[in-house]
Amino acid sequence: MTACNEEADEVLGLELGADDFISKPVKLRVLLARIKALLRRGAVEEKNSSARVFGGLHIDSMSKAVTVDGKDIALSASEFDVLWLLAIQAGKVVSRGELVSQLRGFDYDGFDRSVDICVSRLRKKLNDSPERPYKIKTVWGKGYFFVKDAW
Repeated sequence: MTACNEEADEVLGLELGADDFISKPVKLRVLLARIKALLRRGAVEEKNSSARVFGGLHIDSMSKAVTVDGKDIALSASEFDVLWLLAIQAGKVVSRGELVSQLRGFDYDGFDRSVDICVSRLRKKLNDSPERPYKIKTVWGKGYFFVKDAW
């Protein structure tokens, strides 16, 4: 907020990183409308970035909490990370290579089976059938598929 009302001042402020520029005298209703718009936008961004809900499955990346039908599910850090990476790409096949790269920071060499073990544990903890998984499916030769509507 500033008493400067020149166009150059407004452009300079925005170019230097300001999110908004409000000149005095301030119109109270306009200020309140801008604040409400920012709060709405922030709430949507926070919801979209930190939590995912699929039916009875709730995943919160901020608290690293997972619940299924209201029941807390205890996951290791690596199990949570695999679940989160699959959930944010729900409905798409995610390759082992992509998972290993994002989780470990190096390229998949074709021998690392830690992701497979994590997925196996996740299936058990999330009540997915080990013999015929329908929530986190294996797509042979491609990777894993998180089924959005199975929860």
